[in-house]
Amino acid sequence: MANAEIAGTTGGGTAGKQIDVVAVIDAAPLGRSILLVVALCAGVSFLDGFDILAISYVALRSQWSTPGIKQTSSTPDRREP
Repeated sequence: MANAEIAGTTGGGTAGKQIDVVAVIDAAPLGRSILLVVALCAGVSFLDGFDILAISYVALRSQWSTPGIKQTSSTPDRREP
């Protein structure tokens, strides 16, 4: 499954030859562009997670610690008086 047969291509001279794709990828150098793409993806993922965390933190803080407003529950109190 690691081998890919290239057939019907023009200009490359690889028609009928087998290329070991895994070996080609393993032999390729890890360049700056690849490292930049990985760093950008990690940064976007971090910022997306931080965005959700910050929004939920602000929502909870504003709901639970608003001075002067009586906090109520969304479920009825089931204790006997």
